[in-house]
Amino acid sequence: MPNKKRGRRPIPLAAPNLLRPMTSRKRARKVTTMFHKLTRERDLAIKEGDAEKIKSCDNGLEEMGGRPEYQRASQLSTSFHSTSKWVLGHLANNGWLYGIKTKNDNGNQTSADTNAGNSESSDTGESRTKREKKRTTRRTTRILEVGAINTELLDAAGVTVSVRLPVSAAAASSSSREGRERNDTKTNEHSSSSPVLSSSQTTTAKKNIHVRAIDIHSMEERIEEADFLKLPIVDTDPEERCDVIVCSMVLNCVTTPVDRGKMLALLYHQLRPGGLCFFTIPKFCLTKSAFLTHNLFKKMLGENGVGFNVKSTKESPKVAFFILERPIEDRNSNSNGNEGKKKTKSGTTYTRRRQLDPSFKKAIIRNKGKKFPNQFSVVLRAEHIFGTES
Repeated sequence: MPNKKRGRRPIPLAAPNLLRPMTSRKRARKVTTMFHKLTRERDLAIKEGDAEKIKSCDNGLEEMGGRPEYQRASQLSTSFHSTSKWVLGHLANNGWLYGIKTKNDNGNQTSADTNAGNSESSDTGESRTKREKKRTTRRTTRILEVGAINTELLDAAGVTVSVRLPVSAAAASSSSREGRERNDTKTNEHSSSSPVLSSSQTTTAKKNIHVRAIDIHSMEERIEEADFLKLPIVDTDPEERCDVIVCSMVLNCVTTPVDRGKMLALLYHQLRPGGLCFFTIPKFCLTKSAFLTHNLFKKMLGENGVGFNVKSTKESPKVAFFILERPIEDRNSNSNGNEGKKKTKSGTTYTRRRQLDPSFKKAIIRNKGKKFPNQFSVVLRAEHIFGTES
């Protein structure tokens, strides 16, 4: 009797008792897609009370290696685009990487740039030491990383780096160099041109940031295991809340539209007024969804939705990036009157009403056809947007 060809058994994504190191980007994409598919199906089965479907999804998740394998896949995917480099680069540009300028006794922010022009003035009045102290009064930048899968931001805290300074800043950073300049100026006082420093001069600066990294299932001992949706508000005083929140590729892991809306609202409430949220989401959640478009999602984040100012956006082939700011004025006061105070440049204040757009309160199919197979959607609830004390 001829031997019958045996059907090849499918190779599991992960061996039952051995999670292999993730090295293949193709395999990482497969694991990520399968994990999201099975978790969505499992949540739907729980809602419908389908015990057989729940068991089937659990078996599928176990076969692929479960959440630990999913996190390994995520680590590999993020290694090709470092969110931390994007965040740290922006913070370096706006000065927050080295701490945030505090207010002096007059209520004004101390600024190295403001005082740099006086660095070569005479020493009459307050001493140079006092001026230097006033210029460098900064507090630690408070950063919360949601869904942390690596320790890159944690590792960055406290690191001393070389910083390239412009001419004026370089002159202000070194008193000895100023002394040499003054001596050179006296020697060449009859010269038509004064000495100029090279714009390539550098100095060292220590990153003044404190990072709290959390994840619902931590894989690193320095990453706190916590559910962001259940995380208490950092402080009752909005000014003492986070300066920066990093939420990269997390919203798409939340399984229900209402909980996604709740997460966006909590990102707002956990920030201090004027704080920044660095937010990323898979691009296909916005371009292939039957319920969302990029512009619609941007509006949901804005004034008639969550309440953010959308400072900037960009896209890669796979990821959509947003930098969001909680407005300095308090817009989220209550769900009924929705009156927020805003201070004008003249110092006067006025109130205005802010209401949640009714179209954001439910999932509405906006894109039909096979080109939009993704079922990702976000639903905003007034109790989440206005209910948390802001």
